Amino acid sequence: MELRRIQTLLSLCLLFGFSESSPLKRQDDQCRRTQVLVLGGGIAGVTAAQTLANHSLTDFLIVEYLGDLGGRIAHTTFGASPDGTPYTVELGANWVQGLQTDDGPVNPIWRLAQKYKLANTYSDLSSIETFNETGAVDYTDVLEELDEAYAQYELDTGYFSTENWQD
Repeated sequence: MELRRIQTLLSLCLLFGFSESSPLKRQDDQCRRTQVLVLGGGIAGVTAAQTLANHSLTDFLIVEYLGDLGGRIAHTTFGASPDGTPYTVELGANWVQGLQTDDGPVNPIWRLAQKYKLANTYSDLSSIETFNETGAVDYTDVLEELDEAYAQYELDTGYFSTENWQD
């Protein structure tokens, strides 16, 4: 069953990854045989490829739908400051969550952030500001609704896991 799911996923990736709507086009009409296929060029896919290369396995191919590697590590411009300079807004993985619990293991991403001396600022969610394209807007009610929905999602997911339901 698991092999069937992998084959279906691979087929979909190849179908949609090289379709007319894809930003990447197939480079040629020939199939390429490879020892390892890495699905996705996000942080996990790039890390998997790096690990393979570090272990002298260089016959791999990363299949990525988007034109750039990095997955959710991305940014865009949003609005503008009074002098017309656009603000840069991070769209994805721009913080480290779950540094360590009690005597448990340290989050490996936190270790990397420390190693490369990345700045870290505590997120005070009680004093959050929200904006739209015209400026400051109070979206507190939307955030609270999202928080409640996510809490229910977590409960449902836990229930599905304990009942061994398939997703």
